Amino acid sequence: MGIERNIMKFTLYSVFTKALFMDAIITLYLFAHGLNVTQIMFLESQEKFNNIKIIV
Repeated sequence: MGIERNIMKFTLYSVFTKALFMDAIITLYLFAHGLNVTQIMFLESQEKFNNIKIIV
């Protein structure tokens, strides 16, 4: 049981860090193309809301 739990933790950690890394790259790209911080935050919140809807 301990091994499965560790694998799950590692998988969640890698997915989470990969998502954060991709978010950072996308944010830098949008920022470089003239979007301001408020617009980027709005886009990020919409994206997360859509992901939650897909999961549920």
